[in-house]
Amino acid sequence: EAGEGTFDFVVKHDGTEITRLPLTVVVNADVRAPYDTAQAFVSPKLRESLEGWGDQINVQARRLRHLQRLKVAFDAFAEGDREGAASHYQSLADDDPADPVPHNNLGFTLLGLGRPGEALASLQQGSAAGYPETAVEDVNFGCAYYDLGDFARAEECFNKGLHEHRPGFPALLWLISGTRKVSITVDQPLSFIGLVAMNGAWASWRHGGGVARWLQLAEAAMEAL
Repeated sequence: EAGEGTFDFVVKHDGTEITRLPLTVVVNADVRAPYDTAQAFVSPKLRESLEGWGDQINVQARRLRHLQRLKVAFDAFAEGDREGAASHYQSLADDDPADPVPHNNLGFTLLGLGRPGEALASLQQGSAAGYPETAVEDVNFGCAYYDLGDFARAEECFNKGLHEHRPGFPALLWLISGTRKVSITVDQPLSFIGLVAMNGAWASWRHGGGVARWLQLAEAAMEAL
């Protein structure tokens, strides 16, 4: 019997929906044969929407795999395997140099491995690629310069992060404690201000500046919330 029906054509990868397209099927009115020999005709609208759908699916599938690999790297860092995390991030950065996230995360991880020169280079690559979390970027740059002994420049970065930006939360950052650093997850503006103020105070003290000024800067930043 002649007729027309519309349903969704759904494409999934590992159980995750990648794309959904409307599909309209029109059955020829002259068909009298059993259903398995019926002729089905796809609507022109669907033919238009299917143009390039294969490429779109491939792009989204690659992006999904990329995100899964990022999670593997992040989990490795969380479990204390910093070398493994650095290796994963390096591989991701090599495979997709235009993505700023692996560059930034590699820089962050290298700071934890005591390799600030390499970390700074990775952070600069992430910045050039357009890393979106500028507050996180400022803190990471500050930590890199701190570890390299450029305390004045480190203080500039912390000052910039404190006054110009706020991160999307939660954010994993380094808290400076003298010659040591501890990775801390901050999940609200007040904890971010406190961490950056502490880092800035250490940088200021290391190059002969005043620590009290950073307490004032933190208070001003809190009042501006």
